[in-house]
Amino acid sequence: MSRAGGASDDPSPRGVEAPGGASGRCSIEGATLDAGLYRVRYGLWDVPSCGRYVGEITRGPLAGERVLITCGGEQPMPPAAARARLVPGGRGIAALLYIGRLDGCAGVVHAMVERMPAGVPASLWQGRMAVRDVIEIGVRVAQICARAHAAGQVVGWLRPELLYVDGGPGGLALTAMAPRCERFLRKARRPLAAPYPFERLLAPPEAILVDDGPASDVYSLAGTLGVLATGAYPYGPGDSHTDMHSTLQRRERTWSMPAPLARVLAPALAYAPAARPSMAALAVALARLGPMPAARLGVPPPSLPRPSL
Repeated sequence: MSRAGGASDDPSPRGVEAPGGASGRCSIEGATLDAGLYRVRYGLWDVPSCGRYVGEITRGPLAGERVLITCGGEQPMPPAAARARLVPGGRGIAALLYIGRLDGCAGVVHAMVERMPAGVPASLWQGRMAVRDVIEIGVRVAQICARAHAAGQVVGWLRPELLYVDGGPGGLALTAMAPRCERFLRKARRPLAAPYPFERLLAPPEAILVDDGPASDVYSLAGTLGVLATGAYPYGPGDSHTDMHSTLQRRERTWSMPAPLARVLAPALAYAPAARPSMAALAVALARLGPMPAARLGVPPPSLPRPSL
């Protein structure tokens, strides 16, 4: 479904992923990729080493379709090999369209292009979702990640900004997830990472840059669902450095959420990777929670954008 049109149709407002003061700033606005097929429109976040942008397809039958563009660092393999190292595609995962050089860039910078999912990032709704919606979204994401794990892939670094949701009077539902950006950045020849505010849901080994495999996805999904349900990060007010220190020191979390959901998420947030359930088991446990309150915990902000479908 094309989203051609003006800014009022934009399903992902400027700065929705942006940490700190990075909102809306874009150092490569207007740059093109793949011989001009994709053009950068504006930044979601942009730091000296890397960035995440909204762009569009400039020609062909999909002209005007919005895309997500991640730039940063030289990938050490040919584009085809780089694609194979990222999360596999399939139902529920945004299509991977391109990996290659950023046209006209003086240095060696590679970019990745994903088709932008319908709806808005779930971060716009965190703390304002019905618990029932959080659970249903969690089941969908867990099933998608379980398929990736079965194929030998780790998704990595899940967070609310990378899940897209849409809904109406009946509640919110996942449209797709766009999870490849962190893995793309960290597999550059000189590994990069998104700015620190995005690292608040890392599993303990990841906090010290050790990949603990599929168990890290279980941890970050459980943390993401906790944020969506409560609007708060695991250890209350503070920055990502405080959260990572609290994780490594095994501090008790300050979340407050319905007891049935808390009981399911607690083992998934275990410090030791071996103590966490598999992603498939987490999906089953969430699905078994049964009817939950439909009322949202708050009122959506009046400025919440509606997607153009």
